[in-house]
Amino acid sequence: MTPPVYMQIKSQPYSEFTVKLLIANFLCQLMVVGVHHFGGIINSLAATGHPLEDHQTANAVIGFMYVLAIGFGTVLFFVLAGYLFFNGYEKDGAWARKVKSRLFSIGLPYVVWNFLASPWFTALLIPLFALFMPSVGTPRSCSFNEVFIGQYPAFYPANGPLWFLRELLLMTLASPLIYRMLKSRLAIYWVGATLGAWMLAASFCYGGIENITQAMFGFSLGGYWKVSGRQLFGFSPRQAIGAAVIIIACVLVRMEYDPAANIDLAVKCVAACVLVLALSSILAKTRFAPVLATLGEASFFIYLVHCIGRSLISDNLISIFNPSSDIQIILAAFSIWAIIIMYAFAGWWILRRIAPRTLYFLTGGRVKNRSFRPVRTEG
Repeated sequence: MTPPVYMQIKSQPYSEFTVKLLIANFLCQLMVVGVHHFGGIINSLAATGHPLEDHQTANAVIGFMYVLAIGFGTVLFFVLAGYLFFNGYEKDGAWARKVKSRLFSIGLPYVVWNFLASPWFTALLIPLFALFMPSVGTPRSCSFNEVFIGQYPAFYPANGPLWFLRELLLMTLASPLIYRMLKSRLAIYWVGATLGAWMLAASFCYGGIENITQAMFGFSLGGYWKVSGRQLFGFSPRQAIGAAVIIIACVLVRMEYDPAANIDLAVKCVAACVLVLALSSILAKTRFAPVLATLGEASFFIYLVHCIGRSLISDNLISIFNPSSDIQIILAAFSIWAIIIMYAFAGWWILRRIAPRTLYFLTGGRVKNRSFRPVRTEG
């Protein structure tokens, strides 16, 4: 019997490609949440009187997970975005239609969620809030930049992870130039140049330039795969194993030497693309595909909300359970990681049930005309 590779929502089936894409999105989201969680739990542990430096094994494990997650998810998100954006790009008027679509699906959540993540700015615009927040103070000239753009050198907005949406929108506007390069004989050199620019920026210009060069590289690589006719999920299990070995080696190198050139970061992230895409193909043929694809449906919402309340959840749970041994700290770290994912997913699920139009608005129209009852069928 052919294994189930499709999902069906009402009468509209999900193609095998879409299932794989949703699973890849969720796997990337795990890493995005992971980099913020494992990077921040150090402060939560220190507040309880158990600094991570006093626990050698836990320090090594949490440090490994943090270094592993850096760039792991966002690079592939840019690759996926580039691959999908350049699908049908050669058609007349495609650029205008795609940019218009992205202004709604990317621009709207960017504005809304940065606004919600900044109570200070909200209070300035909604007088009722200001009654309960007398310490907010008066508007400052740089308030708009602080909320939606950020300040030099990092340029992270109020909801920090949303720098990704801002740079992705910039990539869509720059797509005619990128497409021209990808269609020329210089395509592979263009991708290589963007990779080099990202490595240099990551080494010496942390923040705004690093982010936009990372976006340019990932978006260009995804577009190159599309324009050159590569199958996005065409990587084999053997290639996945090789990629996993490379990733582990790069993480260990970074933990030991922290090289300034960031070559290990770039190699790790490219290998991560291969690993996630190959793993998504494998998981799409298993009994877990419907669950993982449903989690993939929520991945954009998880991305939008996971930093809101993350530190509060981490601090409180660490304070309640007060882990003291290496094993307890490791278990707590991974458990809280899962809890953050599930709390964000629960928010998506509740809104989907009781207020689908609100969810539609908050996620830029990503839940329109769906019943959200996945049913496995056989392909």
